Amino acid sequence: MLDMNAPPDLRAAAEDFGETAGPPRPQFRLVTLFRVTTVIAIIFGIVAIHREADPQGKMEYWAGRLVGQSLATVVNKLGQPEDEWNGHYGLPGASFVELHPIAKTLLFPQRGGKLYVSFEPKGSTWVAIDCSYLPDGAVY
Repeated sequence: MLDMNAPPDLRAAAEDFGETAGPPRPQFRLVTLFRVTTVIAIIFGIVAIHREADPQGKMEYWAGRLVGQSLATVVNKLGQPEDEWNGHYGLPGASFVELHPIAKTLLFPQRGGKLYVSFEPKGSTWVAIDCSYLPDGAVY
């Protein structure tokens, strides 16, 4: 069926091909796809760089996040530790040390820093009592 509101030249072309006349469709261009993809890639890159450059955000994310989890669960999530020693990390307050007199700490490598996780024995298992992220270059 012909669209009688279409311009005469479109109606004539449609009659030649046995189609209805209508407005021409916009064509999708490969250049447009490339431009859109490039903009999206740039946005994702900026977000990724910002996340890596935000050690404060990582410190807040990890602060106490693993407390209460068993040593086996933490190692399963984070992989093998880079280092391990008896005692706490950093300089915890005297009240914290009195509350948790027996402890061991595992050090896990993380992108842009290290994750310190302290455990204490509870029954036959070791349970996380504290954890902190420390950016590369910082010192406890």
